Amino acid sequence: MQKNYIDKQTIFGKIDQKIIAMGFTADVTQNSNFFEDLYFDDLDLAELVIHVEAIFNIKISNEEIQKLQKVSDLCCLIESKIQQNQNKEAKTPEQQKNITKQSVYEQLVKVIRSECIIRDNKSITPITNLRYDLDLTSLDIVDVCIVMERLYNIRIEFLTENIETVQQLCDNIYSIIEQKHKKSYIMPQTKTNINDTIILQKLSVLIKNYCENNPDDYRNHSINKPITLETKLKKKPLKLDNTDIMQLSMEIDKEFGIYLPQQYIDSFRTVEDIVKCVHVCILKKETQKIQTIQKQR
Repeated sequence: MQKNYIDKQTIFGKIDQKIIAMGFTADVTQNSNFFEDLYFDDLDLAELVIHVEAIFNIKISNEEIQKLQKVSDLCCLIESKIQQNQNKEAKTPEQQKNITKQSVYEQLVKVIRSECIIRDNKSITPITNLRYDLDLTSLDIVDVCIVMERLYNIRIEFLTENIETVQQLCDNIYSIIEQKHKKSYIMPQTKTNINDTIILQKLSVLIKNYCENNPDDYRNHSINKPITLETKLKKKPLKLDNTDIMQLSMEIDKEFGIYLPQQYIDSFRTVEDIVKCVHVCILKKETQKIQTIQKQR
């Protein structure tokens, strides 16, 4: 797992998603005041902080919480905490050996509850089915894996669609952690080695070209705002309909040399949804390559 720089826009997107999930309907911007504009109380802010602590693997003190007024204050604080974590020395081999399957399981449950907004009164056990019991989508499970990658500095390359229970997901993640710390283990390297930033850059060009140079004149329109992960596909500035999204998906297939399944395409709501699905398809393709090479050996 390569350490990815997390910018303020990505941080803001996660905060915005949580605020919406908490039932607040006011438009959220980085200048929004938690108490005057969003009508938060202290408990609401505490719930939001607990959520971002789990997502970004940071700790925010009560003193720091009391100083928060605007959404931008929280974004800056999170960015600072992430930077502090990245500047710390890596764990020693002895510390790494103390990671147990039970500790990974407990951390995984915390991430599932926080990332997927699972309420505390809903039971999660090792045999809990991710899809049928917790109603998680494939994208939800990918989100969980991304957080676990960041927490343990690993690269998750197994196929999440084959995972059914919490225990199976834990076992697979722990296996990667265990292998990583064996001296004889070498992390598989792929020729693609593509990250979400590169995917977003390529997608931005594809989407902009599609909107501005569409052969159907009535679909043509200029894109004046930058395309970000939070950009909604069916609203301004993109204004794509289902036909547009399908045609755009075909161009994405060609650009990245992948195949986007229909169930993925049907789930597209924002540019971030496309980025995640493209990343999953690339990993799946490269994993299959590695497995083929290993069989040949």
